[in-house]
Amino acid sequence: MSNASSCLRAAAHYARRSQLAADADARSTYAELARLWSDMAALAARFDRDRDAAAKAQIYAMMDEVGAVRRKVA
Repeated sequence: MSNASSCLRAAAHYARRSQLAADADARSTYAELARLWSDMAALAARFDRDRDAAAKAQIYAMMDEVGAVRRKVA
């Protein structure tokens, strides 16, 4: 499975969690996670295709953001 496919799978997972969450704050947080993973998929596709170092750096920065957002619903 490609890195981009993994990101899209994570985005779909969080989109589903957003739809199922009873709490508005949790819905918003899961939607933000879905957006981050979806945005990361485009970078991951670029990295998968070209081994682009700039895309890799952006992915690592976004992973830090994902971790911070995820802690809101942990």
